[in-house]
Amino acid sequence: MQPPTVIDGLVRLVTPLHVASFDRSSFSTPGTAGAANHTPTATIPVWLHGDERPFHMPLYSGNSIRGRTRRAAGRMIASRIKPLSVQQYHFLTCGSVSASPATGGTADLAMLARARKDLYLGVWGGGPYLAPSGFRARAMVPICGSTLTTGMVPDEFAQFAIPARSSWGLLTRFTCLKKDDLLTGADADIRELFVDYDTVALNYAAEVFSASVARKASKEAEAVDRSARKAAKSAGIVAAPTEKVPVAKKTTIANMFSLDAIPPGVPMYFRLEAAPHLSAAQLTLLSRCVLAMFNEPLGGWCRAGFGVVAPDLRITRDAESRPLGQLEAGRWQLHPDTFTEADVQSLEEELNAVTVDSVNALIVGQDG
Repeated sequence: MQPPTVIDGLVRLVTPLHVASFDRSSFSTPGTAGAANHTPTATIPVWLHGDERPFHMPLYSGNSIRGRTRRAAGRMIASRIKPLSVQQYHFLTCGSVSASPATGGTADLAMLARARKDLYLGVWGGGPYLAPSGFRARAMVPICGSTLTTGMVPDEFAQFAIPARSSWGLLTRFTCLKKDDLLTGADADIRELFVDYDTVALNYAAEVFSASVARKASKEAEAVDRSARKAAKSAGIVAAPTEKVPVAKKTTIANMFSLDAIPPGVPMYFRLEAAPHLSAAQLTLLSRCVLAMFNEPLGGWCRAGFGVVAPDLRITRDAESRPLGQLEAGRWQLHPDTFTEADVQSLEEELNAVTVDSVNALIVGQDG
């Protein structure tokens, strides 16, 4: 059996990487677990031989890699057939036009064979009959002793490993403070912005204080009611329903919150495996889209500079490895030695051959 084409390598974090997890059971930095205004980053438990508890490994998921590369491919195709309909947009960015696959029909072998050869559907899969994908993307994980031990990272990358023995070394906490300048008067010119700043600020401060007292009282009443219901349930008493106490709204915009992120400098291992049947055009497109993914910040909090990475990837075909990309004018592009001119030309020809009708045929699962 012919081995898959592998794109893998080192991805070093230039700025912190945060992938929001809204699962409160997720691992968090000390003092933040369960905090209402804290967002942990995504982790998975990794068991190591002899350990009494799992090692919580932060990651950038394979599903995110698939989604980013699919959208990059969708943009290339969309630029050639625009303007788009809603269905066309969803198909090119998500691989489907609804949350449910097609019903009332079956995909025959000819239809699946056409999907497999299609420039877009043959690589990312999807469509009304859920055509299979042409590649597998692993989660991008830190290069450390734990990932080397479990085989998540090949031994040849051991030279880049950081000495993290626990999750603490792979996560850091960022605390953010949002100030209410109307209360603090931090703006030196604030008095010029109001007719009577002192009166406005005093009235606003009184409103904020009153709302704060009301919020505290309503939360205390809610806690008392919850405790009473819990005690009644333990005693086997069915408590009568009570009117829910409305929680007073917060009026100030001041806020404090925190989040977890993988700190800058952490080396990550990237790997995806492309099926041997992918054509030269399909593989060239996938490679372009991988590099396009790294031309944009990854994860969340990009507005604060998070998610900038520096990839050093290779592509291995037929036991021969070549660099995947190179940096040109601040953008990652295909390395000139990676694909032949014929490969690149075949991709351009197939992209130019995409039409509105051909995309619509894929959407409805027709043989076009």
